Amino acid sequence: MMTTRKMPKESAIRQYWADGARWREMGVDRPETVLSKDVCMACEFPLGTQRAHIKARSAGGPDSVDNLHMLFRYCHAESEYIEGETYWRWFDRQNKTSSFDTLFARYGISAAKAGALSDSEQEIARSLLREIRLGNLNPHVFSDRLADVGIDVRL
Repeated sequence: MMTTRKMPKESAIRQYWADGARWREMGVDRPETVLSKDVCMACEFPLGTQRAHIKARSAGGPDSVDNLHMLFRYCHAESEYIEGETYWRWFDRQNKTSSFDTLFARYGISAAKAGALSDSEQEIARSLLREIRLGNLNPHVFSDRLADVGIDVRL
């Protein structure tokens, strides 16, 4: 007979990491980010999240709030096979990078075109990224919005 896993609710996971100084240990700017539903704890994109084990179940990791993060599906996939200090370095890097390059890559925008943007074009793209993070802009229209201001980054 197969047993059903009892996974903690998203709210319990988020509350655990928002309590005390744990959110600072994660490299997050403020605890509200950790508490925000559907916001990735690693890259802070507001695109929906999945429970992700810090130490994989296959390596003996438990289904407990202290071993789970809420991650965007791409972050979850990237983190799937890393563990220990390597995981925490990956997490820190995700959190501390501008996510600008990550956003381009995730939406199929060529690295060559992204790298060819002028400083002012990069600032426009970063301001759109801020709007995505604040939930004011649908990330799926990112390249369309850039095109609206004359920046063509499509492949």
